[in-house]
Amino acid sequence: MRDMIRRILAGFTLFFFATLMAPQLLRADETFYSGTVKAYSWGVIKVNDQTFKVDPQVRVLLHEERNGAIHENRGRLSDVEPGVKVTLKLSSGVVTLIYVELYH
Repeated sequence: MRDMIRRILAGFTLFFFATLMAPQLLRADETFYSGTVKAYSWGVIKVNDQTFKVDPQVRVLLHEERNGAIHENRGRLSDVEPGVKVTLKLSSGVVTLIYVELYH
């Protein structure tokens, strides 16, 4: 009887993890790409020689150096301009987050 209860609990735990937790922890479709902005217009950004589609609800974060530490602040799309170094977070090939690296 105890063995059966343990198996049921172990199965429930595995099911719970696989259906609820794993999708949040494992995101194989997310990648990062760093480089210099060559061009940006609504919906498209060109970094180095690569062109990416930009999510309409993209977030922009500024990385600034102060007192020897990198600080992160909220940015705007107007902060993304040619010549700026950025790191893009892509989800399924679409840019969902832009880190503007002001410390370079």
